[in-house]
Amino acid sequence: MAKKDFHTTESDSNPFLLMVENAQDAIYILFNGKFEYINRKFSEIFQITLEEANSPDFNYFDLIAPESRPFIENRIDKINKGEHVAPTYEFTVLTKSGRKVLMEASVSYIPYKGSIAAHGILRDITERKKVEDMLHETKRQQNAILDNIPDIAWLKDGDSRYIAVNEPFGAVCGIKPEDIRGKTDIEIWPKELAEKYKEDDTTVLQSGKRKRIEEPLVNSFGKNIWVETVKSPIYDGSGNVIGTAGIARDITEQKIAHEQLSRVNECFLSFVADPIENIQRLTSLLGEIMGATCALYNRLEKGMLCSIGKWHTPQGYNPVDKPDGHICYDLIKNDLDSSVIVRDLQNTSYAETDPNVARYGLHTYVGQKVKCGGVAVGALCVVFQDDFSPSENDKKIMGIIASALSIQEDQYRAEEVLKTREKELFFKSRNLEEMNTALKVLLQRRDIDSKEFEKRVLSNVKKLITPYLKKLKKSGMKTDQIIYADIIENNLKEIISPFSRNISAKYMDFTPQEIQIASHIKEGKTSKDIAKMLDITERTVNFHRENIRNKLGLKNKKTNIRSFLLALS
Repeated sequence: MAKKDFHTTESDSNPFLLMVENAQDAIYILFNGKFEYINRKFSEIFQITLEEANSPDFNYFDLIAPESRPFIENRIDKINKGEHVAPTYEFTVLTKSGRKVLMEASVSYIPYKGSIAAHGILRDITERKKVEDMLHETKRQQNAILDNIPDIAWLKDGDSRYIAVNEPFGAVCGIKPEDIRGKTDIEIWPKELAEKYKEDDTTVLQSGKRKRIEEPLVNSFGKNIWVETVKSPIYDGSGNVIGTAGIARDITEQKIAHEQLSRVNECFLSFVADPIENIQRLTSLLGEIMGATCALYNRLEKGMLCSIGKWHTPQGYNPVDKPDGHICYDLIKNDLDSSVIVRDLQNTSYAETDPNVARYGLHTYVGQKVKCGGVAVGALCVVFQDDFSPSENDKKIMGIIASALSIQEDQYRAEEVLKTREKELFFKSRNLEEMNTALKVLLQRRDIDSKEFEKRVLSNVKKLITPYLKKLKKSGMKTDQIIYADIIENNLKEIISPFSRNISAKYMDFTPQEIQIASHIKEGKTSKDIAKMLDITERTVNFHRENIRNKLGLKNKKTNIRSFLLALS
């Protein structure tokens, strides 16, 4: 008996069948390998009628694409064995014209004619699959781009839910990227940070402008790090902001470097006049910045290795030691100007040669040579009792402090030279003072001797010459002889008189004759008297009088020359 064509008979009067007939999905009932019913959509997709589908030479497997037949056969085999199969599945069908169509099938098994029939609904998902594949490819490309960004990167929707994140993002927060999608910041980060991130998102969403922020972040190990974040708006095709894109770069090292450089600068600004005190401050600063067990600045001095700068030195530490065997001494001697790092010290020769390695259980040494005038004079070092690998910033800071120590060494040596010269100058000054004292004593002695000599001369003149000169004048001499005797007597008086000494000392440019004439003027003698006594012309006496006035500074003055000379006596 032929199957009824429901497309034109009962479906016209039955509302239920009318709905099934006009459905956008292909619907069928399969019983004993034959189609009991197919709707219009089924006929449209497969390009067959119900009558053709039930012809003796028709096999419904012809409607299944070759690549999907093994899958369908496996399902049928499981059903026949009573095993459970998924009611919904995807497979590819083959139309009468040979076109392949990807279908989503939903199959249920219903009682039918005393047995079981398969009731199926087929939906063409070819276009949807293409869109899904395109979305999947887009998503794959998106993830590939995100994962190839070395920085932390993410995409959020308008509600600040994560759409996609890259591997570095997952590594920081300790969650797999696929598990982050759909979450908000409050589900990932500490509350305080999450609220801050949400506030930044809102600013970008509302303003439509990019925002750059330096902000803290807590990583999966609970460690606080600093990131520089750039958040940008995402627009749809109509220009509406629909989400945000963010990239965050870890700037913790830069932040630490900036803070450390600031501390170094503050130390420089606090320097005092004493270079040794500055060396101590620099050594302590390095130890604090690098978190060392101990920090030292060792200088070679008089054949010994001396710790001039010390920070956290252990009890019993010897600050002055013979240099041989010490790591610092080897550093000073080598040709390297870069920092030197020695790890696992206990398994090196220094465990035996450097007394501090074994005594204090040191594991790592980091040192930098210090120069003065281009010559290595010391070594700046930090040591650790555990394994330590300095960062590039640590090495940079150590280099800066080592350079500052070089400047302090230059200053120290300059001051030492200055102290030595000041000491030499002190002794020279003291010697000069002693010489001056001795010279004063000699001059005083000479003055005393001179006065004693004058007394002896005066005494001898009075005792040995004056008495006889008086007797001579009384012996009945001629007039000329009496005059000459008077001259001799006056000259002797001049020689021994204080006036002659005073005028000779005060006016060293007086000639001997000018001194004689000045003495006679002082005694009130006229030019005529003086001329006769000295046996010179009166004109010559007046010439000398004029010279005397000039030399005494009396030229063109009305000062009486005799009064002036008397004042000198």
